Amino acid sequence: MGEVYRARDTRLAREVAIKILAPRIASDRDAVVRFEREARALAALNHPNIAAIYDVVESGGQPALVLELVEGDTLADRIAAGRVPVDTALDYARQIADGLDAAHEAGIVHRDLKPGNIKITDEGRIKVLDFGLAKAVAIAAGQLPDADPMNSPTITVHGISQNVILGTAAYMSPEQARGRRIDKRTDIWAFGCVLFEMLTGTRAFNGETTSDVIAAIIERPVDLSALPSSTPTHVRRVIARCLEKDPKRRARDIADVRDAVDDRVAAPAAPAWRWKAAFAGLAAVALVAIGIGALSWRRGTVPAAPVDPIEFVFSAPPGYTLAPVRSTLSPDGRHIAFIARDDKTSFVFLRSLEALAPRRLDGTAEVINHAYWSPDSQSIAFLANGAWKRVGIEDGAVVTIVPNIAANLGASWGPGDVFLFATSNRTALSRVAISGGRVEEATSLDAQTENSHRWPQWLPDGRHFLFTVRSDRPENLGIKIGAIGSSEVRALVNVASPGVYAQPGYLLFMTPDQALMAQRVDSATWTLQGTAQPLAGRVRYNGPSFNGMFDASLDGRVITYAQSSGEAATLEWFDRTGKPLGRVGPERNYRTIRLAPDGKHLAVELADEQVGTRDLWLIDTVTNAMSRLTSSPATDWRAAFSPDSASIVFASDRAGASTVFRALASGTGAASVLYRSPTGGAFPADWSRDGKFILVNLDDRGGRNEALAQLPATGGEAVRLVEHEPGSVIQPRYSPSGDRIAYVTREGGVEDVYVLNVSDRRRVRVSTEGGRNPVWGPDGRELFYQSLRDEVMRVIVDGMSVALRPQMLFRSCAGVNRTLGSADAEMPFDISPDGTRFLMNCAPPDAVPSSIHVVVNWQSRLK
Repeated sequence: MGEVYRARDTRLAREVAIKILAPRIASDRDAVVRFEREARALAALNHPNIAAIYDVVESGGQPALVLELVEGDTLADRIAAGRVPVDTALDYARQIADGLDAAHEAGIVHRDLKPGNIKITDEGRIKVLDFGLAKAVAIAAGQLPDADPMNSPTITVHGISQNVILGTAAYMSPEQARGRRIDKRTDIWAFGCVLFEMLTGTRAFNGETTSDVIAAIIERPVDLSALPSSTPTHVRRVIARCLEKDPKRRARDIADVRDAVDDRVAAPAAPAWRWKAAFAGLAAVALVAIGIGALSWRRGTVPAAPVDPIEFVFSAPPGYTLAPVRSTLSPDGRHIAFIARDDKTSFVFLRSLEALAPRRLDGTAEVINHAYWSPDSQSIAFLANGAWKRVGIEDGAVVTIVPNIAANLGASWGPGDVFLFATSNRTALSRVAISGGRVEEATSLDAQTENSHRWPQWLPDGRHFLFTVRSDRPENLGIKIGAIGSSEVRALVNVASPGVYAQPGYLLFMTPDQALMAQRVDSATWTLQGTAQPLAGRVRYNGPSFNGMFDASLDGRVITYAQSSGEAATLEWFDRTGKPLGRVGPERNYRTIRLAPDGKHLAVELADEQVGTRDLWLIDTVTNAMSRLTSSPATDWRAAFSPDSASIVFASDRAGASTVFRALASGTGAASVLYRSPTGGAFPADWSRDGKFILVNLDDRGGRNEALAQLPATGGEAVRLVEHEPGSVIQPRYSPSGDRIAYVTREGGVEDVYVLNVSDRRRVRVSTEGGRNPVWGPDGRELFYQSLRDEVMRVIVDGMSVALRPQMLFRSCAGVNRTLGSADAEMPFDISPDGTRFLMNCAPPDAVPSSIHVVVNWQSRLK
């Protein structure tokens, strides 16, 4: 394609690569236009395993691509040093497949996948280069991209060596070599070639000339006997399916290939009847195992010899996506309850090990966080629309347990139909009869050393229960055991995790490095025995909430969990069309973000995954330098800048209930209390442009959203603007003139954006199909918000009238499989002072789980 130079982007202060286009493209104006059009489409790809295209530029009539600079060797360099060990090769293969999957979801085929186009960073991360550029070059040259089998960039460039030509031809699919139209299955073929070459150190198809190589691709099967003897059987099957010469028999989806590399349910792209047969057989085996366990439990015994574990995964039904929360197992291990959502709301779904398809439990719309099982495995408790409810899994009847609840921080339905639950942060556990009635305190919160009790689980004796203590002091947090009728509390494990008990006596918990652990428990003394052992790695974990996405059936047979790649979020600029414009700061697990009015600094929240507290940091948007603004042992969050960007207000629970503090944005000097609510917590949300007022959200002592108030910036009494709404009033933002406030409420059961007139309290709804996170444009007429489908919407508001209905500008973070903000991030995007750019907190591609892992007979993994 041309020449590549290392360069420095002086505007964004980063190292880049510049690819100067070859003269045969640069000299043709129409070709340049065609190439730029294709390259800009490719620039929408944004994935940690894909080297990014930042821009298409021109200088002195010379067009060039600005690319992500990826340090490290190519995979070709690594293979030249010797074959890659199996475990390392499979890790690389998973990352390559992840990148291909993201591109294929966006409708982009690589067309030139080979070891030379794959880089390995010093941290072991794979970066796939030159996505789709083969097609871009062909189109620039005025060709159909599939008209010539030699259409990859490395082949069409003149003057290159025969060895390079052979190297590229070796990864062509049979249909590509024949000059036929290609699709994503061509990339799957090349993936099989790359995986084979990593494991063997030799190419899957070779020859002395290009014709010999192509003949081998078309006529000869791959020699699987060349694979090392240590290659797992399922990996051999994966390579064979990827290298099927007939594309109709080849694996059809790279995501299925990736799952098969991980040895999941079945080989990739098997015919539908084979998938169903395999899954039905697996379910039958699982049921036999579960049945044996249930029978043994009823008899008071446990099987003497554990059987081999059975593992599989499943996903949300079509039209739904999994929520990033825990799936929960019925006590008998026969059913899995999980949460999935469509474009508007979330529901509880039920997955039986006896059935292939999950079913939705109607009446569970707007469910928040996890669902919890009855002791007899016949009913489910869930929180929705501010109330704990229960539903029978067969009759579907919904009954309210207790109303007026702020949050779901864990619950457990115990023997005797006693319901144990956590009401909100800064509270102890409560209990109530499952039929309703008076709510009683179940634990006592030590306000000096603890800030909440959460994630309870009843133990089989019906008296003791596990719960997690959240504390600003690391030595006081952890999983503990309490008992009804006793003030005695015993500490079990000092980790920021829920605890889950499973028969015959195991405690399961998470570590901050995303490992799921199991440790023996003596049920007579409720003390831990032996050493904790790992069950799974890279399990999803939320440190600030002390939560992990895993569960175990009480009978000890089944566990479920969702995996995480461990990738962090990125802060990225986009223009109004969704074009990426660069990044700000390092990759971190950012929570809320807020730009200073001058655009020079950015306030972000970062959590300490060990203890769960948050602190505020500042990022210089020009130099990307980070500096810590707060370092209290408590949680500091919800920052808002003064109009001159010199001061900042934020919420902190240093003194118990959340309080509004004020500090200098430079980080010098001590923070001072600005406002403490007499009725509960106070959280600043925005600072008016004239500097006179600060918007604050007020909660009552139970953690329920109580009112939206306006506080003088110099301190004093807060004047309530909106209160006693049917739905919470959250995410408020002043208009530039300060006469109106945009905010979000769930009044109709779905989040919607409203605009409030400050003087007379009139309001108008501006979103039409739900919305959240409103941000005003600089002229006070444009209002932007995030749709429930994760799109950036624009609406024109003249005074209190909607002058232009909402229009979509672009999909948030400008890509398929990219989501805006982490699961608990408020205000995950902001707009530049001039209104031309959006800064977005782009969660990693796996922020929304794609599947749930199920392991039957998991205890056989333990030593």
